[in-house]
This record gives sequence, C-alpha cells and structure tokens, in this order.
Amino acid sequence: MKHLTLWALVAGMAWTTQVARAADIFINEGELNYAYGEAPQIDALAFYNAGTFTVWSAPLPYDFTRVMNYTNRGTMTGGVGFTFDNVTREGVRGPAATFVNQRGGVIRTVERFSFIASNTVYYPTYITVSASKIVNEGTLSVENSGILRLEGNKIDLTRGGLSVGSVQPDFGAGYIPGGYDFRPEPGVYDLWWGVGSGPTNASGWPGQDSSSIARPLGGGTSWQAVSPSHFVSDNNASGFVRVGTIATYFTGLTNVTGGIGLTITNVDGTTTNIFAPTNIIRQAVFVGVSDTNNFAARARFFPSTVPDVAHATVAIELRLSNTNVVTATGETNAIYFVDRLASETNLAFGTNIDITPVPTLRPYPYEVWRSPPPEFRFGFNGNALITTNFVYDRGFSNRFVTNLYAGYSAYIDYLTVRPPIVAGMGPLDQPGRIEIIGNEVDLTKARFRGMGIISIDAKNLVSTSNTVVDAPNLLYNLGSSSGLLTVQNLAKAGVIRMAGNIEMWSGLWTNQMATIYTNYYIDDTTNYYNPITNPVDVGIHVVILSADFLDSTQRVVVHDFVAKSKQIVVNDPITVSRKLILNGEAFTLNGTLTLTNLDTTNGLPNWVRTNMPGVKFFTNNGTLTVPNVGYFGSDSGGALQTFVNTGTLNTFSANVAASSYANSGTLNIDNRLTLELGAGRLEGGRDVIRGSLHIKANDLKLRNHSIRADEGLFLDVTDNLSDAGVGSPSTVSVSDGFHLLAKPATGDLLGTTFQTTASKFASVLHTWAGKDLGPTAAGFKDNAAIGRLVLDVYSGGELRFSGPVDWLGNPRPGKYALYVDYLQLQPAVEADPESVMYVYPGLTIYFGTSNVPAEELDGMFDGRLRWVKSYSGPTSGTPVASRQNGFEIKTIVVNAALLDSTTIDSDGDGVANAYDTWPFDGVTLRTAEVLGHPANQVRISWDAAAETVYRVEKTVGLTPANWTAHSVVTNSAASVQVLTITDAIPAGSNQRSFYRVRYDP
Repeated sequence: MKHLTLWALVAGMAWTTQVARAADIFINEGELNYAYGEAPQIDALAFYNAGTFTVWSAPLPYDFTRVMNYTNRGTMTGGVGFTFDNVTREGVRGPAATFVNQRGGVIRTVERFSFIASNTVYYPTYITVSASKIVNEGTLSVENSGILRLEGNKIDLTRGGLSVGSVQPDFGAGYIPGGYDFRPEPGVYDLWWGVGSGPTNASGWPGQDSSSIARPLGGGTSWQAVSPSHFVSDNNASGFVRVGTIATYFTGLTNVTGGIGLTITNVDGTTTNIFAPTNIIRQAVFVGVSDTNNFAARARFFPSTVPDVAHATVAIELRLSNTNVVTATGETNAIYFVDRLASETNLAFGTNIDITPVPTLRPYPYEVWRSPPPEFRFGFNGNALITTNFVYDRGFSNRFVTNLYAGYSAYIDYLTVRPPIVAGMGPLDQPGRIEIIGNEVDLTKARFRGMGIISIDAKNLVSTSNTVVDAPNLLYNLGSSSGLLTVQNLAKAGVIRMAGNIEMWSGLWTNQMATIYTNYYIDDTTNYYNPITNPVDVGIHVVILSADFLDSTQRVVVHDFVAKSKQIVVNDPITVSRKLILNGEAFTLNGTLTLTNLDTTNGLPNWVRTNMPGVKFFTNNGTLTVPNVGYFGSDSGGALQTFVNTGTLNTFSANVAASSYANSGTLNIDNRLTLELGAGRLEGGRDVIRGSLHIKANDLKLRNHSIRADEGLFLDVTDNLSDAGVGSPSTVSVSDGFHLLAKPATGDLLGTTFQTTASKFASVLHTWAGKDLGPTAAGFKDNAAIGRLVLDVYSGGELRFSGPVDWLGNPRPGKYALYVDYLQLQPAVEADPESVMYVYPGLTIYFGTSNVPAEELDGMFDGRLRWVKSYSGPTSGTPVASRQNGFEIKTIVVNAALLDSTTIDSDGDGVANAYDTWPFDGVTLRTAEVLGHPANQVRISWDAAAETVYRVEKTVGLTPANWTAHSVVTNSAASVQVLTITDAIPAGSNQRSFYRVRYDP
C-alpha cells in the first residue's frame, strides 16, 4: 500500500549551504526560484513578498530565522511547504508577532513522492503558521495529503480561503515496462480479481448462457446487464461472483472484418454481385451508476496495437463535476478504466508492488487511471446502437459464453493515501487536513475545503457569517465570550467526493450464424429457387462496469463537537460520532443533530447529562436523532427547567424530566417514552411511540395533539388533566391499553378521542381511576372524563376494563368510574360487546351517547355499563326546540341518545321521543286546585314520564319572580304515572302563590 511519511520538524535545522545576510526586513518584489539545495536561509526580522517566491525543500518545509512579521501579497510556492513562526539563531522556536496574507496573496505547496523499496512514498505538504495575530485575506492551499495549520491569539480569516487539493494523477503509475508489475494510481485499492478461458478451466468456470447478459429496460433507456458467474480471488478467499448493474450508459461498436463476393441470380434471370460478410465483431459497453445526477459516463474505442486484431481496446470514463468552494470555479474528478481483453487477449495477472508483503493483483488486460489515457483521449465513439439481438441473436448457433473473461473490483478513494488504522490514531491523524487554533477567531466569509479533516478550536468564535466549510470530517471546540454561540455555516449534510467500490467484468467469445441470400437457378428448361447459405462468425466482446457503490457524496461527520457558551444555538446539520459536549445554560437546535456509533470504540449511543452539562433550558426546533436512549434531565444533575420541542426527536427510548414541558413537534420513539413533568403542554404535535408512554406530571394539557403508544399509555397527573375541548381535538391511539393511575384534582379530556385496539388473540387491560358519582352529569365534571372512546378488536382479541390495580395487577378496593361522552363500538365489538369486552367489578363505564342504541348497552356487564341520559356533553348533547308553558318556544340542549330513543317518552305525552314532534314539552298539569276542607291546601297533579325527576318550585310574586324549591318528586316506574303534591295555605293568609313543575330532559 502507499505510505505516508510524516517528517518531524526539527527546530533550527538548516538544509541549505547558502545563508542570506542578516537584515531587518527581507523584501521580494520580483521572481525568486530556488531549486533543491539552493534556497538561502532568510534571516530577518520581517519578511515581505510582493512577487513570486518559489522554493524546493523536500522532504521538509522551508523555514525562516528570526522573522517576527510575515506579509505576502504575491505568490509563494513551496515544495513541500512553509513554516511561518519565529526561530532564533540558537534554534529556539516560538510564535511570530504577525502573519498577513493580503487580498490576492497565494501561498501554496507542491506534493512530492519517491519510490523506496518498490513502494510509492508521498511526502506531505505543509503550511504551518504560529503567530500572535494571523490575517488571511488571500488563499492558503496544500496538496491532498498535506497539513495546513494556523495557531495564534487572534485569527482573522475574513474573506480568505484555505484549501486542500484533490487527488492528483501519479504519472509514475501503470505497468512497469518489461513485466507484469504495476504501480497503482493514488487512492485506488484492489479488492478482488480473476481471469479465465475455455468452457471449463482449472477454476471450474463453465460456459454461461449469453442470452441473459443484457436486456432492455424502460423502453430501451436503460439496460439490465449481468455477467455470467465467474471465478475470482482476493488475498483471503476465492469464489464465484456476478457483476450486475442497471446500465444508464451503453454504447456499441461493430465492424465487418471479413467477407466474400457472391453473384446471385434474380428471378428474371439477371445477376447481381454482392459482398457477404463472413466475420463480424460486436463490442458492447454497459456502465451503471446509482447517482446519475452527479456522475457522467462515456466510453471510447481505440484500435488494437496487435496486427490483424479487429477488436478494439475499450476505455471508460466516470466523471464527477463539482465547484471548488475556495476558488468558486468548476472542477472535475474522473477515473478511467481500460480493458484490453479483446484487443490483446492476455490472461495474466499484474502485481501491485505498492502492497506488501502480500501483494494484490489486477487482470493484466485492465488499467485504472486518474488522468485520461491515450486510449480515451484519442479513441473514437461507438458506431452501433445496442439492440436486443446485439449480444445474443436467435440466429446464433448456441447460447454460451465459452472463451475469455476478466473480473475485477477496486475501492476508489478521494485521499491520496490513508495511514493504517492503529491504536492511538484518530480522525485528527488523517492527512489532507486543516487545523485552526486560536483564542479569537473570525470566520466571516471564509472558505474552507478539506479532504481529511478540518479542526477548529476557538475560545471566542467571533462570526461565521457566510462561512463555507467543505470537508467530510470535522472537529470543533468552540466558545463565545458574548454569551451567545451560534453554530451556523460550519457543516453540511454531505460534500461532493468520489469514493466507493467499482466492479468490472468483460467477456470475449465467438458465435456463429448463417445468412441466406435469395438466388435462382435458371437455364433453358428450368427455373427454381436455389438459396445461398453464408456462414458468419460473430466475435462478441461485452464490458460491464458497475459503479453503483461508487458514491459522489460523502456524509459529513463531526467527530468531536464541543461548544461552550451561556447560550448555544446550532443551525447546521451536524452528525457527531465521538464526543459531544454542550456546556452552557441554554441549548437550542434549529438544524439537525445526529448522534452515531460510527466510531465503534467511542461512539455516542445515548444522550446523557455529560453531553450538556449545566443546560437547564433545552429547545429543539430542528431534528435530533439519538441511536439508543435520550436522557433529558432524567439522569444525574437534576431536571431541566424547560424542555421545548417544536421539531422532531428520533430515538430508541427517551426519558424527560422537566419543570416545564411543551411539545408541538414530533416524537419518534422506537421503544419507551417517560415524562416526569411539573407542567406539561402537548399542543399541535405528534408522538409516535412504538413502546409505552408514561407521563407523571402535576399539570398536563392537550390541544390538537396526536399520541400513538403501541404498548400502552400510563397517566399519573396530580393537579389538573385537561384539554382544549372539541374545537382543538386531540387523539390517543393504543394497542395495549390506557391507564389513569390516580384521579387528578381537576380537569377532563372531553375534547380527546381514545382509540384502543386489541390485536389478534390479545387480552388488553385498561385501568381508570375516575370517581364513581353514578349515572349523573356530575360525573363528567373534574373527573378525568374523556370525549370519545373507540373500541376495536381483531380476531380472538379482548378488551378488559378495571379500576386502578396494585403492583401485582390486582384491582384496588373502591368504586371507580370511566365517564365517556361518546362511546363508539367498531363493528367487531358492536356485534356482541359482551363476548369481546369485560368490565371488572369496582369499575363502571358511564357514557353519554353511542353509535349503538343507548338502551341496548345500558346495564350490560351486570350494570357496569350505564347510559347517563341526563348528560348532554360536547359530543353527546344536541340542540332541540321545546315548548314551555304550552306556548313559549325555546332551544334546549339534550342528550342525543335520549332524543333518538324509540322507547322513552320524556314529556309523558304518550309518544316516544324519536316519534314526537315536541319531545321535550313543558309539564302539562292534570289538576291545580285549592282545597278548603279539612284544611286550606293547594293540590297539583300531572302526568309524569317514566324514570324522571321533577322539581316543584314556588314564588309569591311574578314581578320579579323569586322561585324557591318546594319539593322533588320522582316517577321511578317504567311507565307514565300521575304525580301529586300538596302545599298548605296558612290560615288567614291572603297572599297569592305561584307554582311551577320542571324536569331536566
């Protein structure tokens, strides 16, 4: 493999024989170009470059002596770089005073490599700056495996650019003349390889059906190309593989390479001379990429260098275009694949001499390049349209691939070389990195482009306004002296980089077919059809290149994210893999924050208190994703003061402890959610919990909120449990029951729908701790009454209802009730409620109305399901016109089920409510008389409806009336009865009295 040599920088080390005269300032306004060994040692207090300064000093960067102030407004080129700091003549190294790269200034490096013991050794490039004050308005750039490091007290990078270059072609790569050894291009790693010949070879490769290699898809706009099974090896194992892809790029080449002249006789006796092909070649190329938006593919054909070989060499380009954020110019990264299987037919393996001690191999007919090879640059485009009979024709003599094949897979990287993974090495040790370390750092309109990693350590991050950071790996340790740290423009979700696996197969075989030409035999006496059959050999070469696993976009990972400030605001999409510390009082997420286990040793499966020490105010307006458990104020350190979610929280399980909780966003919880709250508000959001939901709170209010808790809902609210009513309805959906552990002091959920479903063969328990006040409207007030209860079961399922239970599951002693405004039975329950439901003794379910006739349900389960016909709630109540005193009409609200009853006659007029035009007329008196003997009395009688309570009231004057209760009389019978009351008239009284009789519908 390629080796990256990190050379130590030795303080005061000199590497030239020339030493410049000591001066106060070194000034260059012209052109200086120093070759290896010729660069003078610059010994001055200040360095100023306004011209061109080029120095070649590999393997170490160029260094200066005594310089305290550096200024560049020209172009500086270093092979392999520069070190800008202060070194005394005695070799003591320390920071310089200032380093200024002015607008238009360019400081860049050139990468060097050499061959040591058959291995390619790359010398990293360096730009390192250590100064009290650093200003960069120009461009600082190192090569792909370089290091760009700025360290100072005050660093101002406003409008400047810091860049790490892309992988560059190695013009020493390729096969070494005279043999089969090759040096690979940088960042190209062999994975597996194979070659073979004949219908059956030593590896057991059989002939394969060629009719299934390619078939058109989507009307011919793409092709499904699949190679035959073929034998390959790597450094560990061997076996058969197939290379397959959906080819979005395809092209062909066909040529006639041999033929004969024929003379045919027409039916009229004339003759025609024709050329009949006897040898045809067909070459087809299929290239598939999963990312067609960013990748482009092309193929070209190049004539064989072998005499009399008609097949061409195939060269394929995969091109990825991008914009360099530092230069704001377009750039292209490409990889090229050359296949000589058909044009040279050499089935040997090439040996990768950069891999030791066990080298990898590559089929000798294959080449991989990072720059356009001659076969592509000077090749020509295909001349044939790929059709369904191009690779296999029904006229062929057989369907088998029986000759030559090559197979190969490689990993393509965007880094020149990656050091081996060893203990103690981490992301910061990768080459191609930029490091910023400063007390005060201003990144306003700065542009960063890194290949390995970008690391920024800023105690006071002044600004990131219009900053652009383009790198796949990041390390951040950020703070703010203002008390507000806003993380913005410091991370993207992904960056354009080419990396991933490619797989390639090519096969070469010959088939035969016959062409028949119309011909007649004619003489003086005979004229008959005499066709001519011409045999044709078809040489077929197919190349399949699958780049489906070659990615154009790499996920950006922030390995360490440390933020320190009183208030921390994150607006960027950030994925953290190793360390997360939000050290402040308040944290607000407006972007995305994702914890991952990408670092298998130091991953972040959980969100814990140590991730946010000191945070009391937690707000999520974006998307937070935690792989395992999120502990938000529920672990050591005490509860949060506020937890606010208006965005999305994704986690396996979550535990929230907060004095104030507000959720109007989305919670996606794969297992269990536990909320321990002072005051909780669920408003306008959606909770999807595939486990159970446990809420313990002093106060809890719902408003237009949706809760799905697959494994049950558990409510333990002490003070107030309420919702915003039917105008802002909420829903609760469970499939393993709901539970009110204790009755809150106040509040109801009359605007909330509870939907419970028993799955197949499941027995689902529900417990409720409402107070049993009997079949009265009083039970629906401050008693945790719910608005709608929807009951459903699947085959074999059962719904059970009980009062609260102890920890063993036994019902607690006492009388409890569940008051429901509207009881909705789904068809599977409605058919036979008592077969799929059970209500335990100790609990009674009271309902206002139902989708089933209330009289049918009333009294089921031994009286533990009761209809409260006197209750007219938000859903069970309905307005109706009523005549009062025989002539006054007013609108009253009555129980909807009572209004629709076909058996109850509420006004006692002999007509059931459902059929009565005026079902709730006022009371019609039978008698109202004054009796004089044996004592002065008033006697009033009326027809009383069944099971109805009447109130008799009295007043002594009507202007104004002061009605007082006289008596309460009940008709407990199941039919209309005459009720009578009497009232004594005091002797000698001449006071007039008025009476009225009332009832509640």
